[in-house]
Amino acid sequence: MCDIDLVFLGDLGDNPCRRLGEELKNCALPSQGTIKVLDKATVPIVKLTDAFTQIRVDISFNVKTTTECAKFIELHVSPEPINYGVLLIGFFELYGVNFNYFKTGITVENGGSYFPKEDASFMTDRFSLLC
Repeated sequence: MCDIDLVFLGDLGDNPCRRLGEELKNCALPSQGTIKVLDKATVPIVKLTDAFTQIRVDISFNVKTTTECAKFIELHVSPEPINYGVLLIGFFELYGVNFNYFKTGITVENGGSYFPKEDASFMTDRFSLLC
C-alpha cells in the first residue's frame, strides 16, 4: 500500500503538528478517527488517511534531510516524464528474446557488464545459461 509524505517548510510558529491536527479534525479531508499527532517523536508528524482515496498521508515540518533530498532530486532527475511501460517492454525484449545466453554472460562485479562466455575461465567445470 502506498502513502504520501508531505513536508511543510518555513516559519510555521509554535507546535505546527498540534495546530494542524486540530484543524484537520474540523474538515472532511481525513477519514474519521485516522488523525494521529506525533509531536513528541524524533521527527514530529501528523498521520492521517484521506477520506476519498484511502491513501495514508504523513505530514512533517521543516525536516532538513527532506529539503536536501529534494535538491538532490531536482539536480539528478530528468524533468521529462518516464514511460515505465516502454522501459519494461524493452527489458523483456532484450533479455527474453534477443539476448544470447549461450555466448554472453552477465556479471554484477565492478558496476556490471557483459562478457563473452568463451573467455570465462571460471566456467571450465560447469555450464550455465545465466553466467
